[in-house]
Amino acid sequence: MGDGRIKTSFDVGVNQVSWLLISFMAVMVPTVFVINGLTKKDWYEAFFFSISVAVGLTPEMLPMIVTANLARGATVMAEHKVIVKQLSAIQSLGALNVLCTDKTGTLTSDRVTVDDYQDSKGCRNLLVLQYAFLNSHFQTGFRNPIDTAVLHCMEQSGQLAGFEKQFSFVDEIPFDFVRRRMSVVVAPRPPGGDVEDSSGQTPPNQDP
Repeated sequence: MGDGRIKTSFDVGVNQVSWLLISFMAVMVPTVFVINGLTKKDWYEAFFFSISVAVGLTPEMLPMIVTANLARGATVMAEHKVIVKQLSAIQSLGALNVLCTDKTGTLTSDRVTVDDYQDSKGCRNLLVLQYAFLNSHFQTGFRNPIDTAVLHCMEQSGQLAGFEKQFSFVDEIPFDFVRRRMSVVVAPRPPGGDVEDSSGQTPPNQDP
């Protein structure tokens, strides 16, 4: 059974070179055998000569040279506290021009923030932030970092003062993997009809 590993450009290149040598050998060996046999009339000697040509075309040292160089690269990286699990990754890493990495808490501040709030037309709309705030504020389940970011953004925008007091909590529909969203139902004060506010996946053919 195969390990299912995706072939890198290095693996593809080695395979291409190997098949090129095999193809060249498949053409040269019979050609040398026939020409040598016809010219010297000694087919026994021609056979062994063609075998020697096949052996000469085989790069016996190629696998060892490739493996030794990759192992040397892994050793150098180990000196810099980098563990290499697959030797072919050495060539892939050397072929990189730009390497982008992210380690939460090291390169980032480990804090989600709201940068903008837009409607389905791509325009900034305060109503989007207000609806998101109602959902994050009135939900009774686990408050994730996105909820915290929405609440903080609402507070920083100066729109929080007394806004949550304009609504009262009515009901909540927890998140499930069929709807793929959670909803809260709130009623405006004074009463004027309930409002369902959802967060999660947008239903098909419906604007958020």
